[in-house]
Amino acid sequence: MLKHVINDVTVVTFAIAVLAALSLVALQRAHEVQVAETTIPSCHTAHCHAMNPGHWL
Repeated sequence: MLKHVINDVTVVTFAIAVLAALSLVALQRAHEVQVAETTIPSCHTAHCHAMNPGHWL
């Protein structure tokens, strides 16, 4: 019984750690995109969007 509880706690702890890591990566990427948007001049034409390499990332 105790072994099952330890296994369950380990699985839950691992899942929380993975979710926390993914959340941090998502926040970092969102911040990078926000910084990139402020440094790249805005262009609203189809040609500009198609030629902008950041548009395809």
